[in-house]
Amino acid sequence: MLRGLILLFVLLLTLRGLTQKTLTAVKSSVPPVIDGKLDDAAWQLAPHAVDFIQHSPNYGIPASLTTTVRILYDDNAVYIAAQLFDNPSLIRKQLTARDGEQQQDADYFSVFLDTYNDKQNGFQFLVTPANVQTDAKLDAGASA
Repeated sequence: MLRGLILLFVLLLTLRGLTQKTLTAVKSSVPPVIDGKLDDAAWQLAPHAVDFIQHSPNYGIPASLTTTVRILYDDNAVYIAAQLFDNPSLIRKQLTARDGEQQQDADYFSVFLDTYNDKQNGFQFLVTPANVQTDAKLDAGASA
């Protein structure tokens, strides 16, 4: 009985780390300044997303490095800012063509927008430390 309770407790702790988190975008009356700094009034209004989990190589465990993401929108655009902290000498970058495939071991920041709210279709936007940019439409019916 005690062994079963301990197993249940460990399972619940594991699931707690995998719960889905949300970040609600805040509408801004003025667009944020796009200059790589997040000190203008528009960015200061945006809530911060923190406490991310790893996707690879160890899915579900807390990220070993700090990342902060903010999202704003206005009548014309959606604005996403990310601060990704790492030792500059450890940043892995690869130079490819726009929309080029990235190696698994290259660093990148990616956002998926579930614009249909069906967890199957939407859009992906990706940028690397070498400023290689990728955008893609995600379609549940697409074949690999």
